Amino acid sequence: MEIKKICVNSIPINIYNTNKFNTITLEFVFKNEYTRENVTKYSLLTALLTNSSKKYYNKQKVQDVLSDLYNCDLSIKTSNIYKKRVTTFTIKFIDSKFLDESIFNKCIDLLKEFILNPNIIDGYFDSNIFKEEVNEIKKEIYQSYEDNESICYNKFLEKLCPDEPVSIRSIGYLEDFDKITNKDIIDTYNELINNSKKSLYIIGNINNEMVSYLSSFVLNFKQNENNYPIYNINSFKKEPLIINDKIGKSQTIINIGYKTNIKIGDKLYYPFKMFCLILGEIFSSTLMTVIRNKLGFCYGINSSIIRDDILVISTDINKKNTYETIEEIKKIILDYQNGNIDSDLLENGKKYINNLDSTIYDNEKAYLSLQISHDLHNYHLSIDEINKIYNNITIDDIKEASKLISIDTIYILEGE
Repeated sequence: MEIKKICVNSIPINIYNTNKFNTITLEFVFKNEYTRENVTKYSLLTALLTNSSKKYYNKQKVQDVLSDLYNCDLSIKTSNIYKKRVTTFTIKFIDSKFLDESIFNKCIDLLKEFILNPNIIDGYFDSNIFKEEVNEIKKEIYQSYEDNESICYNKFLEKLCPDEPVSIRSIGYLEDFDKITNKDIIDTYNELINNSKKSLYIIGNINNEMVSYLSSFVLNFKQNENNYPIYNINSFKKEPLIINDKIGKSQTIINIGYKTNIKIGDKLYYPFKMFCLILGEIFSSTLMTVIRNKLGFCYGINSSIIRDDILVISTDINKKNTYETIEEIKKIILDYQNGNIDSDLLENGKKYINNLDSTIYDNEKAYLSLQISHDLHNYHLSIDEINKIYNNITIDDIKEASKLISIDTIYILEGE
């Protein structure tokens, strides 16, 4: 793979030139502030920009043009890293060498259409489309209210990280729609286009003519050098906050949150990730072996890392085993902190990571996602360098990383 980086209008263009894929994938990234006040507006804006433009003014028109471009894939998604919102416009299309015509320029023009020519009539988004998208998001929010696991997890995050971006519901809030106007979304769109820090990533068989056309596309945008924080300094509780809610179902849901101040780039960052992996991410993990297989308390239990510095353990169990399960989880964590770690399990974790990371080279979107993440964190290691770190992790490293977590919140949604 040949890697080339250029700048146009101070906007970085990252080119990953390879013949490995039969497609070309481009991701145009816009970064600005993520807040409770603007989350619903951006959720609605993303839907409006995804499903129509001025030229392709309804969903059928959008499907038709994508079909004409050999089932080109166009999507827009919004995520966040702490206080930084990341809005990504992605277009993926077949490499023209497999076709009888070149579609590169047409696909770039299509992306430009959906970013810069939204379905705005007389200064406002098309009113019918606007109402339709509002109703679709409201419907999705209502559906989430019927999902006990979703309810539990959202409430858990609100208690674990009150007034922090990680507890903000990215889909938005019903009560906001009573206040949001069409003009508010126009203002949000202008904020996205004019006040975002931008970067572009493209992977595939890219020649100089394509780079030239891509550069002319980027000339339509101006750079904004905002810099919103991507990390939080966690404070630790002397005793965990315990919340017990009730629902009318047979299973009890438990979410336990542990905080740390380990950040990406720290010496113990990858040992922390390995700790989470062998604790509860793989089938042979300690939590699965003890809580599920040995004690029979649940069908499944897992651990995960959110926001790089929060470890979450989640499970569904029988109500009568609730507090015994929590105590067993605490014992398992203490075992790790005392260095009682299965060396074979650690080796299994390393093999899992090696197999997982090797597949990144075979998936263009996964590869770009890794590069974007590294740029957002200003941390640049190759996949091979990361694998080398993982392969050199010792039991002592896992022990030291596990000692830097502190239990913060236990959220129990109690069944019948």
